[in-house]
Amino acid sequence: MQVATSFGGPSPVATEMIAMILEGGGYRRHMQEVRRRLERSRKMVLGRLDALGIHPWIVPKGGFYLWCRLPDGQDSTDIALKSMADRIIHAPGNVFSASRSAASFMRFNVTHCADERVFHSLARIMALS
Repeated sequence: MQVATSFGGPSPVATEMIAMILEGGGYRRHMQEVRRRLERSRKMVLGRLDALGIHPWIVPKGGFYLWCRLPDGQDSTDIALKSMADRIIHAPGNVFSASRSAASFMRFNVTHCADERVFHSLARIMALS
């Protein structure tokens, strides 16, 4: 009968490198900058969407995503399909809803909304509906 007492574990070199990165403070500073940039992007996107009548369901304190409610009569799947002609991919709410009850919601990744075409496309498509 054989008994395994060790499966090797992490590489000592990798472990030492990770410890140095974490102890040096560079990773912490990097993550603080990432959070600041995400916050700026989130605020910008919220303002641009608000001008289109698209409002957040909840304003998150962090992260990449904004869940937003579309104006009455707008269908997120319809908007997403029409946006593809502009080479823009949106995330309609029903993609995330098992009950298919989120047609009036859309998820926006704030890091992908720096391109002006996103908002021009949304405005054009919503005006046609």
